[in-house]
Amino acid sequence: MFDIGWPELLVIAVLTIIVVGPKELPRVLRTVTGIIRKIRMVAGDFQNSIEDIAREADMEDIKKELEKAGSRDYSKEMEDYLDPTGDMSKSVKELEGDMNSWKEKAQPAPSNSITPPVGDGAAQGADANTTPEPNGDQKQAKTS
Repeated sequence: MFDIGWPELLVIAVLTIIVVGPKELPRVLRTVTGIIRKIRMVAGDFQNSIEDIAREADMEDIKKELEKAGSRDYSKEMEDYLDPTGDMSKSVKELEGDMNSWKEKAQPAPSNSITPPVGDGAAQGADANTTPEPNGDQKQAKTS
């Protein structure tokens, strides 16, 4: 970053010992390292906030593209892709017309010549509530 090599660091260390003195050197080094640590934290937070802003901007763009893609009607494109000449849609329309004409031919015409049933709806002959009487053979089998 600063392009500082070992010789430069040695010069800085000697100057620090001369200026500060060996007694105060540990306290000064702790203070300097604390300041460097805080600067790195602030720089990291700043970098993270910039990355968050960039991600949000990308997310906004992606969200807009997704909304645009979701609202788009792809049916025409699919139809053009599947049937570029239109032959298939013509065939389907012809088949639908044929099917409709066949349905009309297959359905019987409604007729008004329905004949009403003869009689008053009551059973003729035997009474509906009575049971048939058994034959002579059946009478003997019951009594035995």
